[in-house]
Amino acid sequence: MKQQNHTVDKERLSQDIRVEMDNVRDLHDRIYRILECDYIHTEELAALLADANRQTQKNAALPLDTDAIAAVSEEITSSHPSADRLLPHHERLFSCLQPHLSASEQMCFYQSLMNRNEVNPPLVAARLLGHTDPIETFARGNIAYQHSIYTDEAFLHFSRVLPTARAVYSDSFSGVCEQVFNGLCEYCILPLENTQDGKLVRFYNLIQKYELKIVLTCSVTTSDNRYSTTFGLCRRGLLWPALMLPDKPFSFEFLFWQEPEHASLGELLTAASACSLSPVRADCLPRSDEEILIGAGYPFALHFEALPRDGAHGTTERDFLAFLLYLSVHSPTYLPLGIYQHL
Repeated sequence: MKQQNHTVDKERLSQDIRVEMDNVRDLHDRIYRILECDYIHTEELAALLADANRQTQKNAALPLDTDAIAAVSEEITSSHPSADRLLPHHERLFSCLQPHLSASEQMCFYQSLMNRNEVNPPLVAARLLGHTDPIETFARGNIAYQHSIYTDEAFLHFSRVLPTARAVYSDSFSGVCEQVFNGLCEYCILPLENTQDGKLVRFYNLIQKYELKIVLTCSVTTSDNRYSTTFGLCRRGLLWPALMLPDKPFSFEFLFWQEPEHASLGELLTAASACSLSPVRADCLPRSDEEILIGAGYPFALHFEALPRDGAHGTTERDFLAFLLYLSVHSPTYLPLGIYQHL
């Protein structure tokens, strides 16, 4: 008799679970439909703003200037309900979820702006990433590097993509950076990481100090195949479009400081995912003396890779611009280190 009652209780429990699961599925369906309505209205908001801007500003690279975009973005965020309207034991869960929903909604807004026909991607990129001084004729194609068998091999890799490349030797890594900074060479070669020590922070510090950007990378392996070093081809200013090799995906590396008033690392990852940018690695770097004095957050070196196009999926040029726009509005202190492809 006890065994029979136990079987009945299990059946009743299973029945109750199925009923409750049906309720959860129904709610999920309703939530997704509401979210789609939210995205549709957000896209319409972007279209209205772009149309209003076109009437006052002809041949604009962006549908709106970044200050106006930031103001509208803040309005969208401020319209979200606060967690104190929920049951107390649900507030923390909602507080974890809301920033990611907000980042997803913001990316819908930015992608809608970037997908407008009047948007000129190279001009938008120049506005978001900054202009660089033109290269003098005598410096074009010059690649400075500290001579070794490994940097020689890296130079050979890079020269296959840059047929006018000419080697310029220097006796120190600081010296090769100065050659580019002073306009004597267009490029320089620096080691970025190796299989023994990982990311080589010293050379990333040189990249920051001399305001360099990574535009290509390659790997050089020792003769016994035990160790490998990744070298970067660096220059003043980022190249756009960055794709020297159309069939290869590109990487985007930048420094991000987690500040209370700006986007969190979690929100940034959500925004990147919306643009089909896949995280490759994240390194927390030591703070400089100046950063410690002003109380800045720890810098993260973030590396994302664009996913190749597969039908309707993958990273488009305009998706990437939308992510750059997100960074400029929600993490304005970020510092791009490179947009590059790996040979």
